[in-house]
Amino acid sequence: TLAECLRNHAIYRDLLQSAPVAHVVLSHPWKSEFATLAWMALNRHVPTYHLTGYCEGIRIRRFRHTSDYRIPVEHLTLQEFDGLTKHVQRKLASTGQQYLAERISGQGSDINARHAFRTDLRAASREAARCAFGVSGDRKLVVIYSHVWFDFPHTFAMRNFTDFLDWMRLTVETIRDITNVDWVLKPHPTEDWYGGFKLSDLIGDLPRHVRLAPTETDSLTAMTAADVVVTVHGTIGLEAVAQGVPVIAADSSYYGDWGIVHQCSSRGEFVEMLRRAGDL
Repeated sequence: TLAECLRNHAIYRDLLQSAPVAHVVLSHPWKSEFATLAWMALNRHVPTYHLTGYCEGIRIRRFRHTSDYRIPVEHLTLQEFDGLTKHVQRKLASTGQQYLAERISGQGSDINARHAFRTDLRAASREAARCAFGVSGDRKLVVIYSHVWFDFPHTFAMRNFTDFLDWMRLTVETIRDITNVDWVLKPHPTEDWYGGFKLSDLIGDLPRHVRLAPTETDSLTAMTAADVVVTVHGTIGLEAVAQGVPVIAADSSYYGDWGIVHQCSSRGEFVEMLRRAGDL
């Protein structure tokens, strides 16, 4: 990997020095083969544009500085939202509610949402949902939503964890000793698409109060059964809050400044939040 990065650096260095490059346009500015070009162009004050599809829309974002790497897509901060007129705020809220309802229906065009929300696997009630996850009586249930392992390198300027593997290792290690609640580890719905490493390869033998959900699990059923949801910075953080379920966000996220999740500022705070999950 280091050799590939050095090769790319040499190729793009020669290109930028020999040709009058006016703009750089690319699709994956966090992948090493493209990141090298984007980073070098930005340091030479060459405008760089990131093209992608996100939340069922085509997005074109101009990177002006390497600091723009902190956030992968543009989004409204709470401060920006508060500066909008009440009419625009209401329209945005209405649009957001409609979009979330469409995602949950499993009928949207976003491929991740269509695999996450499975109406054919949906429980009809909270009691049925909790039964499906093996929870009985009044025991609290915490559902931990895994991420896509292959989304490396990770964004949002994560500081608490090196990557999702680091996060999940600490999570599993911690919850083994927290027996006053039930825990469900939910694989990402696209985990099987790429082959190779899976959540099941990491967890080993689990104690009785920790279970692994099938990859094909309806996300709304999981939220309905859950008393708390855990993520790093997944879309589930918004979806669960919209359903009234408390969320623990293990690291920085694009919704962290809104005050709607329990945002952890360190590894230690995340561990402490897991220990308090039954009381959130």
